[in-house]
Amino acid sequence: MSGTIGGAGSKSGVIGTTELDYEEGEWTPVNYNWTTFALGTPTSKYIKIGSVVTVWINTTSNSVGTGGQYFTGLPYAPTHTTPCIFTDGSPTKFIGGIAWAGTPNVSLVESWSSDNFMFTCTYHTTG
Repeated sequence: MSGTIGGAGSKSGVIGTTELDYEEGEWTPVNYNWTTFALGTPTSKYIKIGSVVTVWINTTSNSVGTGGQYFTGLPYAPTHTTPCIFTDGSPTKFIGGIAWAGTPNVSLVESWSSDNFMFTCTYHTTG
């Protein structure tokens, strides 16, 4: 099957004869209760294809949090609670996170402190 994917932000792509819901954009993570949530000027983007959303953040500002603290602002709420990943960009530091079903919230599962902050999550949505 071959086809083309058109411009972003609408049902604009066609693969064969199936319409593809494709959207990409920026989103703004918002501190809810982190000890320090200093993202500076982050690169925070998302891609939504059908009901699958991938979000990411990349910044070099200091952030500190403990297990259970979270930020909010996901562009679409997950339909299921989904594991996510935080890293400082090194090959040895990865911390788990959880995107909570039915909310735009992501929480840490253990303590975090870093001058670099990278986060990614892929989840399903109904939005």
